[in-house]
Amino acid sequence: MKEITIIVPVYNAEKYLKRGIDSLVNQKNFNKLEVIIVNDGSTDQSGEILEWYNKKYNNIKIITQENGGVSSARNAALEHVKTKYVCFFDPDDMVEDNFYTKLFELIENKQSDIAMVDYYMAYSDEKVYKKRKNKRYEINDNFKIMKSFFKGGVTTNNIFDKIFLNDTIKDIRFVEGKKIGEDMFFLYQAFKKANKFSIDTSYCGYFYYQNPESAMNNNMDDRFMDSIYFSKLMLNDYNKKMRLYEYAYAHLIYEYCKLNEIILLKDKNNKFCHELNNISQVIKNYKGFYAFKYLNYKHFIYYLIMKRMPKTYIRYKEKGKSV
Repeated sequence: MKEITIIVPVYNAEKYLKRGIDSLVNQKNFNKLEVIIVNDGSTDQSGEILEWYNKKYNNIKIITQENGGVSSARNAALEHVKTKYVCFFDPDDMVEDNFYTKLFELIENKQSDIAMVDYYMAYSDEKVYKKRKNKRYEINDNFKIMKSFFKGGVTTNNIFDKIFLNDTIKDIRFVEGKKIGEDMFFLYQAFKKANKFSIDTSYCGYFYYQNPESAMNNNMDDRFMDSIYFSKLMLNDYNKKMRLYEYAYAHLIYEYCKLNEIILLKDKNNKFCHELNNISQVIKNYKGFYAFKYLNYKHFIYYLIMKRMPKTYIRYKEKGKSV
């Protein structure tokens, strides 16, 4: 009996595809996994590679569609999920051979709606860094789960390091037509429905490869505004009298800080100078007391830097230094 469905969107991923899929089929309990791979209109050899795996392994299902983007591909796969749990995997990454067993044991043993472990940041120079400090705990209250999500820190906006109870996310879909922030908004919707969230970052088994061709590494364009769009959608779910409003607003400010940095780093032709001025003013107008209260410490320090010395920070960062 299959226990977990792993959803894999693929678009022109031939360079790393075998490495990624091999890490899935090498899972110690691969027979308990269903892998749904969506070939999202690839024009390279990805399709041929996928067909080979499909013929060799009966628990790999291939869906082929015209190119619609990663959100469209994931949504197509979600329509076919029949297992109790769901995970997401990016084809240019890889996992250790007991990664999904660890996730399964965590969510099953804790009877959670969502569970999370840690991951490695992997770079082209073969440097690998563990993302988080070791922590083990559960959050058993939805307000506290949402508070943790908005404050940031341990949770992060990634979906590949988490396992979801299908009943929790079965009515949730990724927003199509956006390029950046869609994972964050999917997580937000999932956490809104969750009553128990389990964390064990003492285990680390996912290798998140930093691709220089990814959307986050491209030149500045309108796509980077998507995270603000999603943050405002989240804020609109609360009025000023609701307990989570200030947390959601602080989260929006943090996203403004990240966008401020991105524009300063990437907008060499000053096409977004008007947006930069508006964003800088929003950050300056936000009171430090609220930032200290509603953001985690690391995000609070980042807010102070973006408020008081953003250009100095960027100069240091461009030189490969840190503030």
